[in-house]
Amino acid sequence: MEADMTRRQQLAWCFGALGVPAMLLCASAAWQWVLAAGALAALYYIIVWQLWVRAGQKPLPALACEAFGGAGRGILTAAALWTLTALADTARRSAAAFPESREGLLCGAVLLILCAASGTRGVRTSARAAAVLAPVLAVIHAMLLLTALGQVNLQWCAPWGETSQLYALVPALLLPSAALSLPRTPDGGRLPWMMLGTLALAPAAFAVVTSGCLSPQLVQADALPFYTLAKSLSILSVMERLEPLVSAVLYLSFFALSALLTQSCAALFCGALRRDDAPRWLAPAVCALALAFGWVACPLPGWLSGGGAAVFWGVFPLAALLVVAVKKDRKKQK
Repeated sequence: MEADMTRRQQLAWCFGALGVPAMLLCASAAWQWVLAAGALAALYYIIVWQLWVRAGQKPLPALACEAFGGAGRGILTAAALWTLTALADTARRSAAAFPESREGLLCGAVLLILCAASGTRGVRTSARAAAVLAPVLAVIHAMLLLTALGQVNLQWCAPWGETSQLYALVPALLLPSAALSLPRTPDGGRLPWMMLGTLALAPAAFAVVTSGCLSPQLVQADALPFYTLAKSLSILSVMERLEPLVSAVLYLSFFALSALLTQSCAALFCGALRRDDAPRWLAPAVCALALAFGWVACPLPGWLSGGGAAVFWGVFPLAALLVVAVKKDRKKQK
C-alpha cells in the first residue's frame, strides 16, 4: 500500500493550485471583495479543519459513506462527475497561460498527459511534485508582486466593483477542498495558520497590485490583466520581458490544480465503488475522459462553475464532516 502524503505536501499542493484563481480571477476583481472572499474561505477552512480532526482525519470518501450510508455512494458519484467536469474545464482554460501563442490549443492535452503520467504512480508522487513546485512558485509570485509595487497608483487603489463579485470569488477559493478526498498521514491536527493567512491575503495582493498599476477600468476590460501588467515590468533593467515568466508560473499552477483534480476524481470514484486504493490505470482514464469531454463540451458558464464549486467544494465536505462529528459526539455521550 502506498504511503499517504504528508501535511506539508498537502498544503504545498493546495498553494500551487491556488495560483490559478489568484492570477486569473482575483487579479480581475476589486481588491476589497477579493479580501472579503479570502477571509470567508479562511474562516470556512478553520471550521472544516477542526471538524476533520475530530472525524479522525479520514479522507472525504470514507467520511461521506460514514455520514450518509448508502446515499453516500450516490453523492460521491455526483462529486466525481463534477470534479471530472472541472478537470476538463481547467485543461481547456490552461491556454490562458500562453495567450499570444498559436499552440494554445495543445496546452490542455499536454497538461492532461502530464497528470496521467504522474497519476500512474499514485497520490504521493503527485504530492511530492507539488511540494517541490510550491516554493519556486512562491518566490516568483513574490518577486512579481514586489516588482509591480513601484508602479502602483494609489488613486487606482480605491475600492470599486460590486458585491456580486463574491459569488464567483468565494467558490473559486474553496478549491483546496479537493485535497480532502486524498489520504494524508495523520498528525497533531494543528491549524495551518500560515496557509490560512496566505489564502486570506495573497489573492487580494494580486488584485490590488493589478488594478493599482493598470486602473480598475482597464482591469475590467482586459481578459488577462495580470499578463498585461507583466508587459510593463522589468527586474533591475536586466529582465525586461516578464510575460514568459508569468506564462510559465501560471502553467505550473494549472498543472498543480489539474493533478489535484485528477487524483481527487479518482479517489471519489473509488469511494463510490467502496475501494480503498485506486488502481494505477484510473488516473489516466480520468484524464482521457476529461480530454474527450473537453473536446465535445462547451466551456462551463460562470454560474454553473461557481454553483458546482459551492456545492461540491463547500456544502458537501462541511455536511459530511458535521454529520460524522455529531455521530461521534453521540457515541461518546452513550
